[in-house]
Amino acid sequence: LQVGDHVLPLEGPKTGKRDDEWKGPYEVMELFDNNNVKIRLMEGVNKTNRSPVRRRYDVG
Repeated sequence: LQVGDHVLPLEGPKTGKRDDEWKGPYEVMELFDNNNVKIRLMEGVNKTNRSPVRRRYDVG
């Protein structure tokens, strides 16, 4: 991941078949040495672990 990438963080366990467990996309604001990443949310900024985050790729 790099600053400026758009990611889809894991939002927790699914409660039903149609629930989407990946939310976003959100922009990566900062990367930390301890494998955490700061992402920009609509409500502000959130710091989360990098492992439950996947990169968003544009199609087309």
